[in-house]
Amino acid sequence: MAKTITILDSKRNLYKIIFTDNTMNSFTHIISSFFPDVDIFKTAFDFPADRNSVINKDFVTYGFLNALHFGYIKYKEHNKYSVLRDSIITNDFISQEKREEMVDIFSKSQKAYFGFCRLARHFKRSRSRLYDADTDLYMNPLDNLKNHLVMELYDDSTRTRYRFRLSDLMTIAHNALSHSPDFFAEPQTIKNPYTNMPFSKAQLYSIYFRIRESTFQMPILFQQFFAHGMNLYEFCKYNECFIREEAIKTFVRSAPDTQKHYYVLKMLREHRRELRGIVIHPGFPQEKLIQAFSCYLHEYLLGSFSLNPALRHHASKKLKEKLKRFQKLNPTYGRKIFTSRPPPPPPMPSLPADGIFVFGSTSGRTEPPAEPSNPATLRGSYRFIDNVVLESPRLTPRTRAAMARMRRARRRRGSQGRMVDRGDQSYLISNYVVDEGMDVDDDESEVTSESAEDVTRHTIVEEDEGEDEDTDGPDTTSRAQDEDEDEDDEDEDDDDDDSDAQDIASMPEGFTASLDDVLAEILAESVMDTIHQRLVDGRIPMPPTPPSFPGAVPEVETDEDD
Repeated sequence: MAKTITILDSKRNLYKIIFTDNTMNSFTHIISSFFPDVDIFKTAFDFPADRNSVINKDFVTYGFLNALHFGYIKYKEHNKYSVLRDSIITNDFISQEKREEMVDIFSKSQKAYFGFCRLARHFKRSRSRLYDADTDLYMNPLDNLKNHLVMELYDDSTRTRYRFRLSDLMTIAHNALSHSPDFFAEPQTIKNPYTNMPFSKAQLYSIYFRIRESTFQMPILFQQFFAHGMNLYEFCKYNECFIREEAIKTFVRSAPDTQKHYYVLKMLREHRRELRGIVIHPGFPQEKLIQAFSCYLHEYLLGSFSLNPALRHHASKKLKEKLKRFQKLNPTYGRKIFTSRPPPPPPMPSLPADGIFVFGSTSGRTEPPAEPSNPATLRGSYRFIDNVVLESPRLTPRTRAAMARMRRARRRRGSQGRMVDRGDQSYLISNYVVDEGMDVDDDESEVTSESAEDVTRHTIVEEDEGEDEDTDGPDTTSRAQDEDEDEDDEDEDDDDDDSDAQDIASMPEGFTASLDDVLAEILAESVMDTIHQRLVDGRIPMPPTPPSFPGAVPEVETDEDD
């Protein structure tokens, strides 16, 4: 059995001395078979009783085999490759022929040693047990997957074989290497999820080369871990920047809502200037706030915690542009809107059974409804503005054509008014105003108000007479001018309509008609409000006679002499 003694010198350097007995390890036994005249358990120039000649005369070979077997005093853990380098390759006291001979024997010993190792591994795997887990880490059956997506790892300590999905092994390695609490790099060892024991270096190399042979993209952290010889300390020392960036991506993708909410509020406080005018109500739903601002978390975290100065600068600049655009498109986001509600009317009393209502009687009296316990319900209701607009409205060819039709309709309705059918008569809306204080008489063509100052005269135009008057009156000239202007506008808009015919044809049917109706209704209301205000201010002369509403009779012109 081998014994190990650890000593500490005056310079506080740690050394390890290995003392072994006469039992050789496998590689030493194989390489010693190439040198029958060397026995490391005997002294130099020894003459054993079973031999006819002196042994241990080759001091180079004798020292090399002693170093392999009895250990090598060194700061770091020694191995056979370091012994070969220090005793043979870099030794200036041996000839070139002897050096090549020792290297050749070392290579043959290695080949024999690895052959026996494969044989032993095959023997162990054939007698090992398969772990009872036929699903991956997401509970999907492994038998449904193709063979190149499943990997089997053998654990020599437990003599057990484990089956993994290749993507699960990639996720396990990435999560362990990117472990960063509060975005400080603290990578962990990659462990077997079934035993919670770290994978050996042989298993990690098997995983790496299996991923490399597959069609999956190698995770950048696992690639850097391989480049540093699967050494966790060296990996963390030279790749902290990559670890933090991958930790930020993992946080944005899978962090809990409480942590995301904390950083969203922190982002809103630090960027008040870009979000000027946006006030988030304290009672605003947390999930809505996270849903609206989670797309900005990646740039915010990179600008705050990234160790790459250029990446941090560009992320901060991009975040400010995005938040300014959000403020411009959603200026009222996060506010609480209260809608008042009038009090309910008092209950109507019910009639008695005999159908006769008697004042002062309590037989038909009903109790008033109970007032709600919540004062907010009594006053009205409230809601939060949580709709988010991320894209500004685009001025498409169809919207330009609609705007051109709206301008033509505005000019046309402004000069002609709007005719509304009332049975067998037509009313010119531009000259039609209804006053609540009017006394209406169906047999007269004039309507007088109770006050002389409030008298408003209206004109009723019949359909037949209106058509005749339009052909000869002054409106004919203005209408002809309007038609000329419409033709000019139509000529200007033909180029846009023709160039955008494909976009307009792809719109759904019926959309144009509904849009025209809505625009016409909006224009009619605005024109009516403007004309009514001018009538009140006295800037438009009153019509000669008012109608009687409804069912008015047109005014009949009579001769004053009669």
